[in-house]
Amino acid sequence: MLNAKTTLPLLLVNLLAVTADTSVNVKSQIAFGKPVVASFVVDNPTTKDWIGIYRSSTKDSLSTNPFDRDEMFFVYTCNGRQEIPLDPTAMTNGTVRFNGVDPSEEYYNQWPISPRKYKVCLMRESTDENGDEAGELLADCVPLKIKLARKKRNRIKNKAQVYALKTEVKFDEPFQVYFNQKFPVPNSSIMIYRPGDALDIAGVNEAMWVYTGCDNVLGDQVSHPAYSKSNDCRKKRRKGTVNFNATNTGRADIDWPLPVGEYVVRLEYYNNRPQALYKQAKINLKVVA
Repeated sequence: MLNAKTTLPLLLVNLLAVTADTSVNVKSQIAFGKPVVASFVVDNPTTKDWIGIYRSSTKDSLSTNPFDRDEMFFVYTCNGRQEIPLDPTAMTNGTVRFNGVDPSEEYYNQWPISPRKYKVCLMRESTDENGDEAGELLADCVPLKIKLARKKRNRIKNKAQVYALKTEVKFDEPFQVYFNQKFPVPNSSIMIYRPGDALDIAGVNEAMWVYTGCDNVLGDQVSHPAYSKSNDCRKKRRKGTVNFNATNTGRADIDWPLPVGEYVVRLEYYNNRPQALYKQAKINLKVVA
C-alpha cells in the first residue's frame, strides 16, 4: 500500500517496478537484547529502499503504510547502512542486521529494542506532489515481538544488585557504584536521579549516568569517515563497578560534580523510555558539603 499523498504517475511507475516477489521477512519473536536480522527481496530495487521497525498492536494492519508514524529503527537495504555512501549499489535481495553496531540503525529509539510488539516494513523513499519527503510501502509488513522472559525479569527483581560503595561523599569527590546485573544487555547504565524525579522518571532527565559496560557516557563505537558515530556501548558486563568523576560523565541533566543533596541510584536495563525495568539501590547516595 502506497502513501496516500503519492501521485498517480508515481503510483503507476511503482506498480510496474515492484512485483509480488518483493517481500521482507524476520523471526516473529526475538529475545530482548538479541540482534534482529531481516531478509528482503526487491524486484527492480533502488538505493533508496530501506527496512524500518515501527511500533504495532494487534489491531494494526500489516498492509497500512506506516510512513506517517514514528520510526524506531531503520537501515538502507543497499548496504545495511543508515546513511547512503557516495557509490551505493541497489540490492535485489539480502539481509540487514539491527544490533546497535555503528553505523547506527537508531532513529526515534536507541538500542536495544524494548520488549513489545512491532512491525518490520520494507519501504522506499519518494516525494509527494508538493516535493515533500514521502515513503512507499513496497510489501506487507511482518510482525515482530521483542520478548523478555518472565524468568529473566524475576532474576532482575530478586537477585540483581546495585549500590554506591560509599553512601556519603563530599562535594566534587569521585565515587563508585557496584552492580550485579544477573542479565547483562548492551547500553545498560547506572543512573542517578533526584529522589522526587525517581518516582516518575518517564518525564524527567537523569541527573547523571554512565554505561555499565564502558564506564563512560561516550560508548565504544568506532567512528568512520563516511558515517556519524553514535554513543552506543555494545560491551556487556554482568557485574563490576563504575566510576563517577569529571572524566567520564556528561550528556545528562547535570554535569560533574553532583550538587549537594540526596540521590537515588538505579541500574537501568532499558535505553528507551519508559525505563520500566530497573533495580534500585536500597540506600540513597548523599553528597555533602
